[in-house]
Amino acid sequence: MRKLSESIWSDIQDRSSGETKRKEDDINLLDRDGLYDYLTSHYKNTNSFAPIYNSDTYDTIKVPFLIQGGTDGVYLDFEKNEVSISYASPYKVKGLFSKLADEFSLKSDSKTAWYIISPKDGSEVTNTFYIYVIDFLIDNIPDSFERGVKKIVNESIWSDIQDRSTGETVRKEDDINRLDGEGLYEYLKNIYKELDSFQSIKLHPTMNTISVPIFVQGFKPYRVFFEFDNEEIYIEYTMPYAITGFFSKLKGKFHLQQYDTKQGMPAKFYIFPKDGSDITNGFFIEVIDFLLDCIPNSDDKCIERIVNESIWSDIQDRSTGEVVRKEDDVNLLDRDGFYKYIMEHYKTSTEDVTGPYVIINSKNSDYINIPILEDGINTLYRVIIWNFDKDGRYITIPAKEPFWGSDLFVKIRDTFKLQANTDQLNPLFKVFPKDNKKVDNKFFLEVIDFIIDNAEEPFEPLLTRI
Repeated sequence: MRKLSESIWSDIQDRSSGETKRKEDDINLLDRDGLYDYLTSHYKNTNSFAPIYNSDTYDTIKVPFLIQGGTDGVYLDFEKNEVSISYASPYKVKGLFSKLADEFSLKSDSKTAWYIISPKDGSEVTNTFYIYVIDFLIDNIPDSFERGVKKIVNESIWSDIQDRSTGETVRKEDDINRLDGEGLYEYLKNIYKELDSFQSIKLHPTMNTISVPIFVQGFKPYRVFFEFDNEEIYIEYTMPYAITGFFSKLKGKFHLQQYDTKQGMPAKFYIFPKDGSDITNGFFIEVIDFLLDCIPNSDDKCIERIVNESIWSDIQDRSTGEVVRKEDDVNLLDRDGFYKYIMEHYKTSTEDVTGPYVIINSKNSDYINIPILEDGINTLYRVIIWNFDKDGRYITIPAKEPFWGSDLFVKIRDTFKLQANTDQLNPLFKVFPKDNKKVDNKFFLEVIDFIIDNAEEPFEPLLTRI
């Protein structure tokens, strides 16, 4: 698989001059590992317990498309060149089976209880066909259900950049104010990460309205609404008073107009630009970002911004050295960003990716917990980075037999500085750099990579770099 060993800009220069043609330019040329890399770059998991999975054992990729009483995935079997879903999957969503039957050729395999999905025109099953099936499934899952993945890239960066840089196309996204309700809804779903599984960005087609959850307090969600027909943005009347100082900040930034019911009771605040300019999609996003910035406790937030600029302007700035993005230095990533980085660059090498084998991002306890090793008696060893968003960050590894005293442990002790804890029930070693520098994201990756590279019998690494 391709590693990020070169800047996006130099890569683009080579490809524009015709010096290179990467596999990614035609995804049908990708092998299983390459396609897995492509999928994890273009789709985001909505549930950490149901990741996109690449199975060496079965020569198969699984993409979860529905979380409903378990995980329902769509599979691509490279050996058989077949796309399949379980027999029960299409019946969990009303009308999904009939839509699948209308769009594809379905063959029931009674022995395995699977539906084999193939093109209706009899053409061959390809990587692009698999992706088409994935998109069809997630597009036909109602918002009332939890999708397993959502798409984060809708076209190749290169063809997009070529067309836009030469002026051949002007996409709606280049001016978000040209997007209709459905287009803006998709845009918002791509630039904001939903943190609360019970509160999602919603499109209300009958009212031609988008509602965006901002925060929850005392089990009560607070949203901001955008009515397209009336070009109105509003919030519930009680929202500015839910947090101390919130109302004064809001009033200082925007023009607020109180709306009263017929009974004279306040119902909501309409929000307008202070300079009297038009209400646009861009202004709606400005309001969303301002509201999020006013929330003092990040744990109360329902969403967070994950994209702050267009791909093209970002690449232009990076190529000229004008900006350094968070992704360009992993030490700038917060806990959620670093967790995402780990999920994109490492994969578990076990078929069982649930329960104890899952990589954990704990918001409440502020740590990232990674299964790293397993020994011959099925003892699991974890590496954990604690106090991620606080001072005093540290890393722990277990101090139990047979790991403690093994050759691998000796190598770790000789390479890093270890400090034993005094808890006999849960003995651990804290791991620090020998030069007494602070524990940062890069150091955590250094520890993970060191353990993976130096593991030997009876220890088996549970992670591989991708």
